[in-house]
Amino acid sequence: MKNEHLCGRWSIVSKTWQNGGETLVGFCGDVYPHDLNEENIAYIKAFCGYAPNAVHEIHARFPEHITPAYPAAKTNFINGFMLIKGG
Repeated sequence: MKNEHLCGRWSIVSKTWQNGGETLVGFCGDVYPHDLNEENIAYIKAFCGYAPNAVHEIHARFPEHITPAYPAAKTNFINGFMLIKGG
């Protein structure tokens, strides 16, 4: 998938991402985390201020330990999530 195709189909949905916390990204439209290639993942990480080697996890549901940026973040992104940690 080309990075241009990702535009508008993902969003940062965690509240603490700017304070050095983990960053949770939610996907919508026709983008699913399992369809992302390494280039797509590196693009999202760079946009969020992470190095390409930062650890990430794919989640089907909103992780319970993450504070949502806004209440609807838990339900608006039904395609899945990518949690980025450190790096």
